[in-house]
Amino acid sequence: MRRTSCSVYSLPVTCAILCVGLRSVHGQQCVPVHMGSFHTPQYARGVAVDGNVVYVTAFTSGLFSVDVTNPTSPIQVDSYDTPNDALDIAVVGTFAFVADGATGLLVFDVSDPASLQLIGQVNTPGISTGLVIQGDRVYIADGDGGLQIADISNPAQPALLGSIDTQSDAKDVAITGDIAFVAAAFFGLECFDVSDPVSPKLVGSIALPGVAQGVAVVGSNVYFADGSAGLYIIDVSDPSLPQIVGSLSTLHGSTDVVVDGSIACVADSSAGVQIVDVSNPALPVLAGTFSTSHIAFRLAKRNSTVFVADGFSGLQIGDIESCMAECYPDCDKDNNLSIFDYICFGNAYANLDPYADCDQSGSFNVFDYICFGNAYATGCP
Repeated sequence: MRRTSCSVYSLPVTCAILCVGLRSVHGQQCVPVHMGSFHTPQYARGVAVDGNVVYVTAFTSGLFSVDVTNPTSPIQVDSYDTPNDALDIAVVGTFAFVADGATGLLVFDVSDPASLQLIGQVNTPGISTGLVIQGDRVYIADGDGGLQIADISNPAQPALLGSIDTQSDAKDVAITGDIAFVAAAFFGLECFDVSDPVSPKLVGSIALPGVAQGVAVVGSNVYFADGSAGLYIIDVSDPSLPQIVGSLSTLHGSTDVVVDGSIACVADSSAGVQIVDVSNPALPVLAGTFSTSHIAFRLAKRNSTVFVADGFSGLQIGDIESCMAECYPDCDKDNNLSIFDYICFGNAYANLDPYADCDQSGSFNVFDYICFGNAYATGCP
């Protein structure tokens, strides 16, 4: 990587800078590390993590609980052969909720991961492929059955409350507040008001060019895995008028996305997991790749560890700690170090923004400028 040489000729309030060359923050990609794997008899399709236990759904093989206390050597704890194709899973407390294809929703007591107990189920009209839990409701992406909503206040007796058709097969769902966001396969994103779970209503939508597979929502942004079209970031601050903010082409076909802070992990089929810097949603940047052995379809994350449902290679586990470091001197978050970062820092200093207390002394002085200049000269990984 090329280092930028900068000389600071004056300090606050004006800062004249001579910079020889501009240095890309992402001139060198991070390097995720493979930690371990666990073989499943059939295609690993869904994954959830709860403490030191990972739950994997593996099509006709059903549900597996795996001890990952030592992620380099995961150990099977138990398994349960579900009635149909176990496709996705969410775990809340001592219960696991499984989207089991044509069967619909299954509910397991996982208070003892070594003894998985099926305690309830409810049939849905379509093919359940994805789900999300909020409170005592489960929202199910049910293929040609659209969006299904079930009451799970009594997990042993889940009951369907309401539903609404989608413009194409519902593949995945995310929720925040009273708005559910559905990945509708050959259409794109649909936004539903679910404040009345008996009668959900479409409030907005946006067509996208790929085949929708996965969706996540963080704050006012939806992160959308759109198959061969890659990753889309969509502003849903007004759910009736979703707007594309940014996008990033991926190598094969994005199927799932998990967002943590400024990092988005994108399951990208045979290309593994793409680690994307989304600190500037308008300009997502590929930070690194965690290569897997088969088809990365769904993923879960705990701290710096990613757990990947990787098709016929089962569960793959990777460490992405090298991808998660923040780039302090990239003040304007445009993914490049330039004179504009000094301007940004100067404005933060003038406004007594805590960000500008670079040396963390609790006061603002010339040493903060020196600290920032040293951070800038060092650059970012």
